[in-house]
Parts: sequence; C-alpha cells; structure tokens
Amino acid sequence: MTALKTSYLGIELKNPIIVSSSGLTSDTSSLRRAEENQAAAVVLKSLFQEQIIAETEMIQNMDLSGHPEAYDLIENITKDTTLNDYISLIKQAKKDLTIPIIGSINCVSSGDWVEYAKKIEDAGADALELNLFIPPLFHKTSKELEDSYIEILNKVLDKISLPISVKIGSYFTNIYQITNRLANAGASGIVLFNRFYNPDININTLKLTYASPLSHSDELPHVLRWVALLSGAIETDFAVTTGVHSGSDVIKSILAGASAVEIASVLYKKGFEYIPKILSDIKNWMAEKNFQKLSQFKGILSEAELMNSTFERFQYIKALSETANSMKYF
Repeated sequence: MTALKTSYLGIELKNPIIVSSSGLTSDTSSLRRAEENQAAAVVLKSLFQEQIIAETEMIQNMDLSGHPEAYDLIENITKDTTLNDYISLIKQAKKDLTIPIIGSINCVSSGDWVEYAKKIEDAGADALELNLFIPPLFHKTSKELEDSYIEILNKVLDKISLPISVKIGSYFTNIYQITNRLANAGASGIVLFNRFYNPDININTLKLTYASPLSHSDELPHVLRWVALLSGAIETDFAVTTGVHSGSDVIKSILAGASAVEIASVLYKKGFEYIPKILSDIKNWMAEKNFQKLSQFKGILSEAELMNSTFERFQYIKALSETANSMKYF
C-alpha cells in the first residue's frame, strides 16, 4: 500500500498537497471543501500589511480637525477589525477542520503588524507563512534588501514559537545566500516562489493591463531548478508553488527535493474536486515505480544526489549544444 505521508515544518501531513494562500482559503466553507477533497493542509488568505497601511492612511486623510484623538481611535478600530476577522477565521477553521491551518502575513517591512503574529499563534494556527517581497529600491544595495528579510523574520521569531515558512520570489542576486540566511535565522521552511501580478500593455487602447494571475505548468521548471539546487544544500524544508497543476508536477517537485507543494491556480480552474485525481495519479506512478513511500524518492533527482551540474546550466545554447546538430533551429 502506497503511503503519501510527508513532513513539512515539523508537521506530519497525510499527503504533500497544501492549498495555498488565496481567495480559496478565505472562508470556512471553502476550507471545509478543501479538507473533504483530501487537501493535507491550508494556508489562509494573507493579512496584507499594505492593505492595512492603505486603510489607515485613508483615515489620516479624513477631515477630523479639532478632534485629533479621533484619528487614533478610528485607526485602531480599523486595524482591530481586520485582525479580529482573521482571528475569527482561524478559530472557526480549527473547530471545523482536522488538517493543519497555516496563517499567512504578506509584508514588505517590519512594523507594528508583527504583533499580529502572536495573536495568530494564540488563535490556534499550526504554523505561519511569511509572504515577503520587498521591491528593489535604487538607494538600497542587494545586501540591505536581504537584511530587511532577515529583520522581519527575526522580529516575528521573537514573538512566537510556531514553525515559520518564508515565501519568497526569485528576484535575488544570490538565492543560495538568502535561503541559507533565512534557514540559519530560524525559518522552518522556504516556499519557492511567489508569483506576482505582472503588468501588460494593450497596444490598441494604449493602456496598462495585467497578465493572467493564474499559473500554468510551463512555469514549473524554473522552480524545480532551484528546489533541486537548494534542497540538498540548505537545512530547511522546501515547498514548491507556481506551476503545480497535476500529479506529474507534484512528483517532479518531490523528486527535486520538495517536502510539499502549494496549489491554487489549478483549483480555480478545476475545483477542489481535482485534488483526489492528483493524489490518485501520484499513487499510480508510485505503484508503477515500486515506491511505497514518498521518502523513497524525495530528492533523488536533486543536484546533491545526482552529483552533476545539470541544474547549474543557465546558458540555453550551452545546455543544448550536445543535441544542436539534430535540431533544425540550430
């Protein structure tokens, strides 16, 4: 009998499928559907630091002249309402579900919001995912930007004892260094990679538009490369997100060294009911390859296990040079 159990952030999961932070994890009804369809864990929709800042700035622009104490009162009410709604979601989810509940905070800097982490822990969350992206700034060096990531993590770790994963993008000068620093600072896991809303241009209307917010399987190889390179070198758990749409995609992620995957786009397209199909495909493949447990093939195609530089080949022409003569484009 094939076993799909895996360990992520020190938490035993019944399988590697986690529903990632999104609108799909913003209410208890959806969370129940996720569990009913065999999701192993859920990451709640993020508390957005930028949203909280925007709401409080709107309050600051209100005309409350003559009543300066009103600013602080309304601002605190706004922050408390946002947080209380989130805490209520965690508490209700813990009552309704048996699978792990992972809180999520999307942040761009350290600040008062760090106090929220403790309240998320007190509400009963099983772990916390920090969704970090600090935009590159002209006046800051790469190291200064990376230091900001470590500062945020350290401040949260000072507040809570929950296992913490850090979800990052790929826009770093040296991904080895930032993931190693995060792991050494105390991150129990790293989620690769953030998928950002990307701008596009409509040449007919001459206006800015946005590319599709949903991922597709073609985006997975970029993530696989880095999981394969990092998983054998950095002492922390890795989760793959962006581009996981099938059982094959999950298998590839585990082979590269991931402990789990986080999915959302495929669920927007096919519904929670698609999770059992993904799990069935994994089981069938494992039976075909005579694997009884995920641990038997986890990381066997990482760079550390292969002991070669395949994943380090970044030059397209160089990587294909051995077969170039057989390809009409070369």
